[in-house]
Amino acid sequence: MVRMHFAENPEEKKKHGDEPEEPRPQDCCGLSCNPCIFDLHHQDVMLWAKECARCIKLENGMTLFEEVIGVEENVDNLEEIFSKDEYRQFEIVAITKMAPNTNMYKFKTAKSKDLPLGCHLIARPVTNNANTYIP
Repeated sequence: MVRMHFAENPEEKKKHGDEPEEPRPQDCCGLSCNPCIFDLHHQDVMLWAKECARCIKLENGMTLFEEVIGVEENVDNLEEIFSKDEYRQFEIVAITKMAPNTNMYKFKTAKSKDLPLGCHLIARPVTNNANTYIP
């Protein structure tokens, strides 16, 4: 939407700066890193587009962001289930033994969320017993 708006209004693009430059194919190491340099670029582009959309005023008085996503008060509803910065609480609904040293955990969440392959979840148990030892 932001790219379309800038294509139709090139003078406005100058106010918001250029889109983040895409990495070259040789910038990727090819080791399936998570996040990959292309994932980071995608996040940068999404952040750039979001910031631009919040500044672009439409004829109806709303910003492009409000028109597409909804009014600003609803932005909190878009918060992701998972965070790279803090622990979140989940309820474990099933534990399946996959191998002698591997379990598969199924968590209950408020929203459904599919994670891309290669993501990792770090679990920290919450117990009532302060003397519990967990290796």
